[in-house]
Amino acid sequence: MAAPPPSPPQLQQQHDLTARMAPFLDRHLLFPLLEFASARGLYDDASIQDAKVALLAQTNMVDYAADVWRAARGTEPPAEFAAKREEVVAKLKSLQVSRVIVWSDFRVIDGGCESRFDRSNVKNVLFGASRWSFRCVSLCFLS
Repeated sequence: MAAPPPSPPQLQQQHDLTARMAPFLDRHLLFPLLEFASARGLYDDASIQDAKVALLAQTNMVDYAADVWRAARGTEPPAEFAAKREEVVAKLKSLQVSRVIVWSDFRVIDGGCESRFDRSNVKNVLFGASRWSFRCVSLCFLS
């Protein structure tokens, strides 16, 4: 007697390409795939939640990682989450300060150049009126 044919969810799981595609995708693109696999019932919810936590551990989405941890395990996340959150917040604050510096420099350019789209004028203003290095300005104006 022949073995019974696999059920549709088993057949879908057998031909699921998520594990094969995952190494080639950005981490953030994997979350919709995991949601899809969860909605289709291809994998149990615990393994999907564990995969999400593992992915989130490699990103700066610490609050979301803590929420997923709580949902998956029903406990508070470990202390590493709080430490990483402090690092992310400190980095965000330093980037906000840098953004203010860059934004003020571009305001100088906007008022100081006859043509905002003339690259040589923009470079001259950036070198003369700000703390921009040659490398930074060159990266901004790569053709």
